[in-house]
Amino acid sequence: MQSQNPDPQNPAPQNTAPLNLKTPANKTEGGVRLIPVLPVRDTVLFPHAVLPLTVGRESSIQLIESLGEERTIIVAAQLDPKLDTPRPGDLHAVGTLATVHKVVRMPKPEPIRVHGGRGAGAAGQVRADRAVHGGGG
Repeated sequence: MQSQNPDPQNPAPQNTAPLNLKTPANKTEGGVRLIPVLPVRDTVLFPHAVLPLTVGRESSIQLIESLGEERTIIVAAQLDPKLDTPRPGDLHAVGTLATVHKVVRMPKPEPIRVHGGRGAGAAGQVRADRAVHGGGG
């Protein structure tokens, strides 16, 4: 199901392939740094804010566990929080570049603590392989 973007000033990306959370963090492709995107529901991480997040979707847990030493992610809010498997077009076009500081392993859901770095025009560039261009201003 393709969502409709309610904001004509901020068009949704055209890519509607499912998000694949298995893209390793800090990978480069053609000189472009690829950063995994963590979709969140009913939450906005602002730049420079510290926010505890509860990660419950299996795909999101796998994303956090795959980070290794590189703890940089992009946190992007879903347009429709009811979607269980959001596609790139189901995310807001702007997310926040963030660093995962702490992961507390518990029976599901799994809480994590993230620190927002700066705004990132990321979700608009999410590709089917679930990575985005994290460079730029």
